[in-house]
Amino acid sequence: MPTLVEMCNITGNNGKDKKYLPFDREIDGVSMVNLLKNDTVIHTEENPILHMKREKLKAIQYTVPTAEILKTEEYKDYNYPVLKNNKYVTFKYFQNIQNDNIAFFDKFRKNWLHILTDDAGENLNRANMYPTYTEEMSAKMDEITKDFKENRRGINEEYYK
Repeated sequence: MPTLVEMCNITGNNGKDKKYLPFDREIDGVSMVNLLKNDTVIHTEENPILHMKREKLKAIQYTVPTAEILKTEEYKDYNYPVLKNNKYVTFKYFQNIQNDNIAFFDKFRKNWLHILTDDAGENLNRANMYPTYTEEMSAKMDEITKDFKENRRGINEEYYK
């Protein structure tokens, strides 16, 4: 039986067939089938949403179960409504991005952590309140950026022979 990726006509014969995606490519997404079927989080730390601008990674975003946050020693005493009233919390992190307010176009937001669950407008920086998640997301962005530089897709000459 073909895999979901093969059924979508993305790869075939391990990517060696010319009509399919080359073998030097990685599928950088996740199946949304589980999300459509039930209340399942698909964008986790392992598979974050990548916010790109001009081919550069600007932010990452993923969802964490609230119970997982509250079971850690660091956050167990946090009594914030966002943690008490929600099953999941969605974090979005910017390492360094230009301010989108035209009055402050020359200013940059550095080390900003948003909780989209209760701040969809991305107004509050919660980096100081959640330092562990800030550090984890910063490290994840560095890892992804390094992977992009070291594993450039589309330059494998063997495929194009």
